[in-house]
Amino acid sequence: KDTAEKVMRIYREHGQDWRVAWLLLFLSEEYHRDPVAKWHFLEMQIKNGCRSPLIYVEAVQLVNNNPTLLRKLGDFELQILNYAGKKGMISLEVLEQILYLTERVKEYSPILFGILTGCYEKKADVRVLKEICTLLIKGNKVGSKYFKWYAKGVEEELRIINIYEYFMLSMNLQKEQSIPKQALLYFSYQNNLDYEHSAYLYAYVAKQRFRAVDVYDSYHKRIEFFVKDQLQKKHINGDLAYLYQEFLEPQELNLPMAEALGAVLYSNEIRFKNSDIRNVVVCRAGMNKEAVYPVTNDKAIVPLYGMDYCLVFEDIYGNRFVNDTVYTKRALMEPERFVNTVSELVNDNLLLDIYLCEKEQEADEEMLRRWLRLLEQESITIEKKRDLTVKVLQYYFDKQDRTRLEECLESLDGEKLTGRERGQVIRYLVLCDKFQEAYDWLT
Repeated sequence: KDTAEKVMRIYREHGQDWRVAWLLLFLSEEYHRDPVAKWHFLEMQIKNGCRSPLIYVEAVQLVNNNPTLLRKLGDFELQILNYAGKKGMISLEVLEQILYLTERVKEYSPILFGILTGCYEKKADVRVLKEICTLLIKGNKVGSKYFKWYAKGVEEELRIINIYEYFMLSMNLQKEQSIPKQALLYFSYQNNLDYEHSAYLYAYVAKQRFRAVDVYDSYHKRIEFFVKDQLQKKHINGDLAYLYQEFLEPQELNLPMAEALGAVLYSNEIRFKNSDIRNVVVCRAGMNKEAVYPVTNDKAIVPLYGMDYCLVFEDIYGNRFVNDTVYTKRALMEPERFVNTVSELVNDNLLLDIYLCEKEQEADEEMLRRWLRLLEQESITIEKKRDLTVKVLQYYFDKQDRTRLEECLESLDGEKLTGRERGQVIRYLVLCDKFQEAYDWLT
């Protein structure tokens, strides 16, 4: 007893040194007699900054022998349990107490998450798994790093509110993964997912329709409504592109649907290896304005018509460069199935008009209307407009439409044409018996 009192004086006089405190654990009758007092004494050492394994081991052994000491999951308790978990020193009785207390935790704790996952990985216990999933949901944790826990929870058919939503929200949408039937049945009755995860879900169901006919039948009308709703909003990604092609028929398109489809029909997904890129800049031939598309999560959705364009990349510092090795590109849809119908219905898609004017060689009234629409656009270069003007004149001449040919000739400004183009205009003037006008163009 005298020795214990001397050590206590030394402990108090020397700033509560943890090494002296460790001796007191063995010398003090109070700490031998009263586990609660010993627990609080150990807690004081940790709060004072002690990180010695000796103190941690004492605390772990104490709580293993007296699990009821674990009455809350505060900073001290979590530190002790974290150490015990890493060393494989958590007893079954303490684990029971952890599970009991975890049910009452209101906020997510990364340390508690580590303790629980460590316990589960040493011995799979569905009760531990339930607390892991519940804790993650309390913290609104989603993402691929948490997916395996939600997947295990769904596999075990745990009854946890919103577990199916968090399972879906944590899936990697760039990989094809299996969705359990119980999750499919759940979402067939209610679905509050965002459009990207819904598209992934519905694309999965559609791809599995011949293997799970009953599931597909329960989804069919919901998917059809979803497809039309997303098209109206002009949303596009890989899964939506698949759904558009599976559930839309060209002959069923009306004007609003065709306009929306025309906006996404030539969408390309561009992915980057360099996370510093923030914008994709598209410079298109025949246009005097560039188009800028943002990069999000190393990915951009960019409409690309034909091959007559240049991709320029802008990094976070505002630097621009061209480099074909920093990205991959894939077309999301197969436009040829829909393009004819879309082009017949839609007359205000500038990029589509440019593309079709370059692609199609046959000149008809529809092509003429495209040329005329482009001539009215300020974003079309002067060089492109001169080329279109010559095509319009040639079309009127070939169709022997003298009235429209003369109207077009009268509206031309010779100063904006090249020498070769002026020569063609003079030729048409002569053929229309406009000799004076032809002479004026010469002089």
